[in-house]
This record gives sequence, structure tokens and C-alpha cells, in this order.
Amino acid sequence: QLGFLVAVGAGDVQSLHVQVPSWRATKDIRQPEDLVEELGRHYGYGNIRSQAPLIPSRPPYLPPDKRLASHLRQVLSLGQGLTEVQLYAFDHESSRKRLGLDEGSLPRLEVKNEIAADHKYLRRSLIPNLLACIEGNLLRGDGVTPAAKGLVVAHYELGRVFLPVAAHAVGPDDDSGLPPLAHLPESDPRRAAWFALLGAEVREAIAQRLAQPLCLPRQPRRLGIAIGERLGGGAQGSKWSMPDKALSERLLAEVLDVVTAVVRDARRGEVQFAPQAPELPGTADGLAVVDPAASWLHPVRQRWLVGAGGAVLGVAGTLHANVRRHLDVPAEIAFAELDLDVLLTLPVVEPRAAR
Repeated sequence: QLGFLVAVGAGDVQSLHVQVPSWRATKDIRQPEDLVEELGRHYGYGNIRSQAPLIPSRPPYLPPDKRLASHLRQVLSLGQGLTEVQLYAFDHESSRKRLGLDEGSLPRLEVKNEIAADHKYLRRSLIPNLLACIEGNLLRGDGVTPAAKGLVVAHYELGRVFLPVAAHAVGPDDDSGLPPLAHLPESDPRRAAWFALLGAEVREAIAQRLAQPLCLPRQPRRLGIAIGERLGGGAQGSKWSMPDKALSERLLAEVLDVVTAVVRDARRGEVQFAPQAPELPGTADGLAVVDPAASWLHPVRQRWLVGAGGAVLGVAGTLHANVRRHLDVPAEIAFAELDLDVLLTLPVVEPRAAR
């Protein structure tokens, strides 16, 4: 009727082969969708039953570390009642100097910070900034409970730390910004074909980048946990307010319970608490979770977190007396720091129902 020649195709799926008339082919009939429009226009759009298209849908892909972080927030905020904080990735030097905080023999990465000269080091541990955050909230109140004796503040932070390492040659697994083809041997024809497509300036820039050693820091993901309780009502007197042993052990036990829940709910089995620092792989090159000589670790009330296969996950403890007496508020603080990258390497343990 419209001048189209139509033939029915053969095969399991019925198809139509349509020849467009010459007086329409150079105008408005140029693609298959135009044929559909012709059908609707003449048959009547009202005669065509509406039907939603069938589109396959699946949950978006999340990397394992993102899934773990999302799961930990549910466990810590909803299950354990802690409040998440997001603190600076820089160490606050004035606060560290006042409290006498240092990492022992482990170095920090110094950067040029033109905005704030007091923040010239990237953090290699989450604990120092968490301690300052807990101290401030115990001093001023948490916004719900006023600052008074017995106030308890519990925080956690999920974030990266920055561990300086020696410069090394750029490789395909490094964050060098270069595509994998750039790291192939010069004799590889794939590399030669790719380089031939690039301009002279781009080739020169890539050659210079490959000739430079890479000194980017390691940036593992960590979980920091801190629970503090105010000892007295006044802001002063922290030098003379000493927590009793029962209070310190109770706060440490609460932190260890949170750690146990984190590891268990992540389906990484059970975590063991070692009273002494085990042999820490990577201590010599500065990649350890925490140096056992870190100034904020109590010499006795410290527990090293050991997972399946003897993997060292982190450390927990109460505040060293030399640090606690320099707080602006009399308080006791217990804390823990876990290396989430190490936690993800542990084998998954499926839960079993009790008989």
C-alpha cells in the first residue's frame, strides 16, 4: 500500500526483508527504526499494546575493598554503636608534639604543604588523629551528652595511610599512569606498532617517564577504632587523674570485642590477641602496621591482632601514661588499628549453624 516491497525471511526466527521505494529512500526512510515508525503511523499507535522492554539488570560491580568498607560501616555503626569520623590525611604536628606522639623507628612521608605548614607529614597511622578527635569530644561534649565525668565517646575511621618506600623502577603494576604496552620490551612488535601511532612529543614523554624511578608511597587501607571515657568533671587535672586498672581493662575489652565482631562478620575466621609483638614482616623497610615502639602504646596493656595463618592484622591497647597525662582532659582511651588489605588476604570462612 505504501510502495514497499516486503519478503518474509526463512529460518527459525521470522524476519522481514523490506525494499524501500525510490521516492522514500533518499528522504525519511534511512534506518530500520523508520520502518517501525511507518507501521505505527498507518496501523495506529493506539492499536499497539504497550510493553516495557526486557533489559537485563544486575547489581553494579564493587571491588572487594569497597564491599568490605560498606559492610564494616554497618557492623560498626549499626551493630556496635560507634560513630564514623573522617579526619585529615595529614598529621597535626602541634598536637603530636604536645602529646609526645611518634612512630618509633618508622619514617613518615614529608610533603610540601603551602596551605598549612603544620600539616607537612602524611599520616602513617590512624591513631594519632583519632586520639586528638576523642580528646576534643571528651573536652567539649559529644553534642548529645555534656562534658562531664563518665562521658564515653566511641569513634572509628576508614582511611588510607602513607608509607614511604625506596624508589624503584616503574613497572606495569605501579601507578605510573602508563598503559601496559609501554612496559613491553622494545623488541616486542606490539610495542613498536603502538609507538608508531604516537607523536614525537608523546614518545619522548613516555621515554622520560620510564627512565625515572618511582617513589610513590604504599597506601594501604586501615580501620582505626578508639573508645574514650572522661575521668573527671574539670578540663584540667589530667596529669593527676589516673584511671583505675578495672576501667582500663574494661575499655580495652570493649575495643577487642569490636575487633572480634569486625573480623568475624567479614567472614575471616577468628582473631587471636597476642600480648607481645610477634615477628612483624616488613618492619625493616617501614611497611609494618605499627612499630611496637610507638609512643602511644601502653607497655603492658597492648594486644597484637593475629589472624589465620599467623597474619598480623594490627594492634590494640590503651594509652601510654606519658601520652595520657598530656591530654587537655582527664581521660582513658583504648584503641585499635587494623590493616584491611591484610584482612582481605585471609581465607573466607563460611559460617556454620550450631547443632
